[in-house]
Amino acid sequence: MRILDSVNTAIFEGRVAWDAIDVEAARRSPELLALLREACLVESWFPLHMSELTRLLFDDLEATAIFTIEAFEAYGHYYLLRRYLQHVGGDAPTDDEVVALRRSGRGEAPTDIVRELVNFMGTELFAADFFETIGARSEEPELSRMLSRFAREELVHSDFAKGLLQRMVASDPEVVRRVEEAALGFEHLGSYVLPSLSNAKRDNIALIQRFSRAIAEITGRPLSDAILAEQPGDPDDS
Repeated sequence: MRILDSVNTAIFEGRVAWDAIDVEAARRSPELLALLREACLVESWFPLHMSELTRLLFDDLEATAIFTIEAFEAYGHYYLLRRYLQHVGGDAPTDDEVVALRRSGRGEAPTDIVRELVNFMGTELFAADFFETIGARSEEPELSRMLSRFAREELVHSDFAKGLLQRMVASDPEVVRRVEEAALGFEHLGSYVLPSLSNAKRDNIALIQRFSRAIAEITGRPLSDAILAEQPGDPDDS
């Protein structure tokens, strides 16, 4: 559609120096291009998921503003990742693939906003590290610059979700238990639509610890307390 192409160009094209891209350097890392393709697919679906979360908090002006910003920036990530892959000759997702991905998503709309916000917060935290790691590994400078911006945006998105959860806990202390339960059963949002997800690096211990600290900032207590509470009691304690 010509008008959409015009708006995409006006908003996004200037964010990348396309003529400066070192195509050969990009092609020397096919494993990174494969990771970008996977991220592109997930980002293509994110705006739809944000519309579902908007329905759960329809009257919350701050929450719906957050979901709108996330949807817009996720679309920007999708557009630029796809455009980059096309530019360097990578395996860019096709329109048909994006539509198929949407159709493969969860059949039922989400109903537990606390669980969804915990999954959202963690996913964006992991996405920031994912983009940062790929950018550091890449030999192609323009990709590194683009992904550095993506990583910063993902951290803001994660903080958005954390802020909403903190506000919920302040209004209702019972939400603490629900946050901890969701954290212990964390699901990456990408797993809603893809059968498996790739890691950009082998060791994610520090990232998991960072997620646990974020949960503690919401609940006011270490996530380890919730883990211990789930353990069966010592039979000798009776």
